[in-house]
Parts: sequence; C-alpha cells; structure tokens
Amino acid sequence: MLPVPEALLDGIAAQPDEVGVWEVLTDYLLEHDAPGATLARCDLELFRGISNPELLGALADARAQRPKLPYEPYGGFEATWRCGFVVTFSASTRLAGAQLAKVLAAPALAGLHRLRFEDTTPWEGRYAGLDEVGGGALLPPISQRLAELCTAVTSHLRRFSLHLELRTVPLVAPELTRALEALAAGLPKKVERVDLSLSELGEASVDALAALSRRVKQVNLDGTTLSVLQESSLHRLLDSAPQTTFFLGGTGLSSRQLSHPRVEWLAPDVVACLEDQHGALTPLSADRPHDGFRSPSWPGLSQYLKRELLGWSRVDGSAIEDRALLLIDGQVWKFTSRERRTRR
Repeated sequence: MLPVPEALLDGIAAQPDEVGVWEVLTDYLLEHDAPGATLARCDLELFRGISNPELLGALADARAQRPKLPYEPYGGFEATWRCGFVVTFSASTRLAGAQLAKVLAAPALAGLHRLRFEDTTPWEGRYAGLDEVGGGALLPPISQRLAELCTAVTSHLRRFSLHLELRTVPLVAPELTRALEALAAGLPKKVERVDLSLSELGEASVDALAALSRRVKQVNLDGTTLSVLQESSLHRLLDSAPQTTFFLGGTGLSSRQLSHPRVEWLAPDVVACLEDQHGALTPLSADRPHDGFRSPSWPGLSQYLKRELLGWSRVDGSAIEDRALLLIDGQVWKFTSRERRTRR
C-alpha cells in the first residue's frame, strides 16, 4: 500500500464521516497511481450518494482485490472499510495479543477512528481457539491485554470502546481497577471518547475511572450499572473531570434523581431509547444489533422490538411511533426515536 501522509491519516481518524477527507485521500491515491485508487474512487462515489451502474461493477472487482488483513480468514474481528481504509475495528479475546497487534499494525488501519474491544473470557479463562492459537492457551489478565492494545493501536485513534459484560465471570474489583488504570496510562493522547460497558462499577474502582475520565472529553457508561454507588462517590467521579461530559443512559440512574452540569443522558450515536416509570433510560444505539441490545437488565430486547430500514417495529411487524408505550416483561416503557421516519 502506498504510504499516506500523517496529516491525511489524522484527518481520516478525526472526521471519518466527512466526505471532504475522503476526497483529499482519493485525489492523493489517484495522483500517485496507487493500487487502491480505483477502490477509493468507487467507494467515494457511493459515499457521496451517487449511484453509477458502471462504478458498481468496478467497485466489486476492486473490493475483491483488496489486500486481506492478517488473520482475516479466521475471523475474530470485524472491520468497517471506507475507500480502502478501516475506520472502525472490533475485536475480542478470541485473538491472542500478538495476533491483534499484527492486525492493528496493518497499513489499512493507520487512520483508525474507533477501536472496540470485547472481553469474552469463558469460565476456564482460555482462548476460544483460533487455528494459530489452539484451545489450551491461558488468557492473560484483561489489564495486560489493554496495555498491549494501547501500545499497538495507531496514535490517531479518537474513540475506544471496552465491553466486559460478555465475560462468563465478571471481573473482581481489583482487576477492574487495574484495567481502568491501564487505559488511563496507555490510551493515545488524541482519544476523545471512551465507551465503557463494565457490568457494574463498585466503590473501589471509582478513582481509577476518574483518572481515565480526565484523559478524554466524553465518557459513555451505557451498560455499566452505577446505581450501587453512594451519592458522594458518584459526585466525586463527576467532579473529578471538569472538562469531560458523562453520558449516563443505561446505567440504572435517572435524570430525576441526578442533576449535574456535565451529565447528559443520551450519547450522540443513540438512535432511540426506552424510559421506565422512574425516568431511567435504556439507550438503543446503531452499533448494537437488535438482538443484542445490552444494558444491565436487557439481554433479549429483540423479543419486543426490531430496528428495520424504514423505522422501528414490534415483532408482529406493526410500527412503533414516537412516545409509544410498550409492555416489556410486564413493565410499561415509553419509546422515543431520534431518527427521522420514512415509513409510508
């Protein structure tokens, strides 16, 4: 792959949804007759909303010729591509540390915007077993994995998401504290937002989260139960990072019980939410498929609603309108959507 100037890579990481960034990159690749120029040009046209039948065939061919990432045939990760570069990357503990570092070092990830990491450690604490790992290797502590990730990831990274709620056994408080400390010490300086689904935050880990929060501009805690914290600990956390905005939807807390100048209840990428009778919100975001909306008490929300191309619907296909009341597990919830509906 043709080396790309650092300024271009930084622009990709900073504004992956800005078409102008990709226009500059595509022009650069075309000027240098780079192997990925055709893919970038075709992808850019689609990103602009131009449907050119001639380009669609060329795009399919260009994508087929795209260099594969290390270990791509084995799976274990997901990547969102645009113009030949990866803008979001999701991985789990299925990849060993050295394997994940090798993937992150690929040229296509040099302008990575968001890294999402899931700890899926099973009961026995061993790798699930990629072909090159085998089924017997013990997993290192999550704090060590996070330190390795921070070392391997591109310095342009803007957003880091950590999901621990998929572990078979929840982290004990000391290890959770060490994991948060590893992130606070190692995240690239340009990271602006962290998303933390930790299952539950106890008193012992508040100070470690506060230290991490001071490193970034936004902390999204959807998927982390905070209702177990003492009120004084919660305010200590919020007051510890005066330049940081906290998103507290999906934490078991309610705007009726907590008022703070740096708290918002729905993160920017939330597409809808459910509100219970106490005012607590369950955010529904685009990066969580409808059969996997995960917040502290919602392991199977797909039994009640679906997100489709034309909007939200119940499982029987009937449309769900804004401010509709839904009966879910015997409790009434109010549904609110942020999306513009095109349903006819």
